[in-house]
Parts: sequence; structure tokens; C-alpha cells
Amino acid sequence: MFLDARMMAGFELAVLENLLSFSAQDASIRFFDYRCNRFFQSSSSGLFIPAKVVLERMMAGESSLESGLCRDQVSLRRALFGRNEFDVPMKSTMSLLLDELTHPFTAFQLASVVIWCLENYYVYAAVIMVLSIVSIIVSILEVVENRKSVNDMANVSGRAIVLRDGHRVELLYPELVPGDVIYLTSGLQIIPADATLVSGSVLVDESLLTGESIPVSKVASN
Repeated sequence: MFLDARMMAGFELAVLENLLSFSAQDASIRFFDYRCNRFFQSSSSGLFIPAKVVLERMMAGESSLESGLCRDQVSLRRALFGRNEFDVPMKSTMSLLLDELTHPFTAFQLASVVIWCLENYYVYAAVIMVLSIVSIIVSILEVVENRKSVNDMANVSGRAIVLRDGHRVELLYPELVPGDVIYLTSGLQIIPADATLVSGSVLVDESLLTGESIPVSKVASN
């Protein structure tokens, strides 16, 4: 059962209090992921609430800009939201081969081979069969290569300077959690996370998102 807009206000605080009462090692935290969105379940009501709402409630009233997140906050958020990494599902070679063999165009090609063989046009049948096999192999190789490229783009390796417990520390990108205060250095830098600029100004390359060919200026809001 899911919360609609009218029920959300009444249950989100209760769900949040339920989640915050757990320790980072508590195995009773129940959730599921659907289309890159996580939904948590309240053990008292059994209702599911989006992770975005839970995170907004967790960050409401927090003043972590001066000192950053403490160790307990980091442990809880990592337990709830996981590591800052994204794995692109990779099908096995046999699964990709099965997808190609069950494709309607492949079935049409196989039917053509059978018809040409029945008409004693074995050369035509052999040509179609060879071309079909080559096409399937090339298609599978392209899919594997494209998925690897997307996976490499989604998981950028590097380090970021983060404020934790009042100290600046250097962390790997997968160790970042929601609510972290990140310091940007001068020059080109890639941060694989959604962030809000709270101080200064930056130039952001959004070509992968919007197709714009030139960087866009971002200024911190008041």
C-alpha cells in the first residue's frame, strides 16, 4: 500500500521517527528499489514512503554547514541509502543471445532460410544464414560495449573534500552520503552526485543532460 498526497502529511513524520530509531546495523529496515527510487516501509503502519521525503525530513532543521555530518548521521544515511554508486544491470551473453534469437526480425530471417531451402536455393539460404549470424554477433558486441560505457560513466573514480565532524577529510566518491558538505577546488572537477551550491559560483558542463555546448554559470542562492 502506498501513500497518496493526502495521507503523506500524516504518516511521513511517523515513518521518519521509526527509521531514526534504528541503528545502522538494524536488519529490520525494509525497503525496495523501483526505477532508481527507494521506498521505505513503516513497521507500525506497513505503508511505504519515498526516500526523498525521508531525506527531506532528516535534513530539516539541521545546521551541518558549519561542522558537517557526524559519524552517527553518516552511518545511518549509509544504512538507509547505500553507497554513492550506481551499477548498470548487465545481462549475460546467453541472455543477450536469447533476446536476439527471439526477435521478430530473426524469426523472419530463419523462416526465409527454410523457404529458400525448400525451393532448393541453398546458396541464398546459406548467405542469409551467414549474414544473420554476423548481425547477431555484432549486435551483442555493441550492446555489451554500450553497457560498459554507461557503467564507466555512472561510476567515476576520484576523491572529494568533505566536511565531517568539523574537519575536512578526503573521501572516495562512493563514500559520500546525502547531506555531505563538499568543497570544490579550482579547476576541472567531477562530482558524481546531485548537489546544491551554497557558496560562491561555478561553471557547470551540462552537455550530457541538456545538450548545451557551452558551460552554464551557477551562483549560490541566498
